Amino acid sequence: MKTISGKFNSVFYLILIFLFVSRSIYSLTEPYNPQKGFLFADSIDPYTPGWQVGAIFQNPATIFGATKHQLKIDSSQNFFGYNQLNIGYVFPGKKVCLSVGYNSFYTSDIPRVGVITGSTRPQSTDYFSDNYHDAALSIATGLTPKTSLGVSLHYQRHQLDSSSADSFIGDFGVVHRPIKNIWFGLYTQNLIYSDYAWDSTGFIENLPRKCVLEAGFNWGLGVLSFATDFDNKKADIEGFLSYNFSVLGGLVFDKEQNVRRYSVGLRLELEYFALNYKHSNYLTDALNLEQSLFGIAFKIDKGTDVDL
Repeated sequence: MKTISGKFNSVFYLILIFLFVSRSIYSLTEPYNPQKGFLFADSIDPYTPGWQVGAIFQNPATIFGATKHQLKIDSSQNFFGYNQLNIGYVFPGKKVCLSVGYNSFYTSDIPRVGVITGSTRPQSTDYFSDNYHDAALSIATGLTPKTSLGVSLHYQRHQLDSSSADSFIGDFGVVHRPIKNIWFGLYTQNLIYSDYAWDSTGFIENLPRKCVLEAGFNWGLGVLSFATDFDNKKADIEGFLSYNFSVLGGLVFDKEQNVRRYSVGLRLELEYFALNYKHSNYLTDALNLEQSLFGIAFKIDKGTDVDL
């Protein structure tokens, strides 16, 4: 009983530290776009060994192979007053794996400016909100011992002041591992979706349909992965400094092959949890769009598996 109580207390204090630190950092972040494909910011990369929970909002086929229940929480806040919260959970199984995820990017204190007349300086009359929400449910299974298939259903909603638009989105993904430490993947973004229509005007937005190709390998001392959606390309690397520490790095390239963004980070990993930190910046944009992202993740040894 003392051992169980000690583990619970450690987890409780880690969560408190995580929430305090993530809210204490005040930094610029990029404008959020819920349809930005594989550029989605996540504290855990999709192919980090043993952490399939990092793939929930990317390739759903990657969650297959999880052997433990996994929970992760990411948090950040930006200079413009937007907060981001990302939560994911993976249910393991020998034949089928499930995952649920929720991502929110929101603010409620954007000043509402009155009508500008002449040279009078506009005054803020009150405030309005701007909120993005994305809830995801994914299921993955093994087609062969080397290939897995996953499908995901997303519900996305954008609430801007008193207007809103929402859509149901269906996607799929495939991962093939010709040998143990090498993989190739493909997944879609907004493959099938219902009308993304604003209730105040009836205007229907077209969500960009994209196909993402990815590849990577684990050479024992780290993981190197590549991905492209044919508009952008990215490369991520994770180097294992020791059993408990990893250093993270990444580059994103635009159509002209210019480096658009870099990221660096650290991960502290123990037996059943990990603390993650990533810092990124955009090099080719007019603004200095820095982002600091904090994440905490847990592996839960006991629980109900999908395969009953």
